[in-house]
Amino acid sequence: VRSRRQRQMCIRDSVMNELTSRGGDDDPFLQPTRKQTEILMANRRFQVLVRVEATSDADLKRLEVSVRDDAALDQELAVLYGYVGRN
Repeated sequence: VRSRRQRQMCIRDSVMNELTSRGGDDDPFLQPTRKQTEILMANRRFQVLVRVEATSDADLKRLEVSVRDDAALDQELAVLYGYVGRN
């Protein structure tokens, strides 16, 4: 059984993996700079916010994935930063 914190970190890590693996339509170079989605896990709703920012290198984007519980939207519960290069 996963704790709430483990679920939040799992969501955060999964979203980052999807963005950096680039196997689907989630290419950060084609995404909006800010995208919010809702994910249901273990009968709880979580809000996931992805921010994509330019860097000084045109072939590199900075990614930020943050997770909030629907019950506490004012609290950022898990955050992960990463970078992805252009193919």
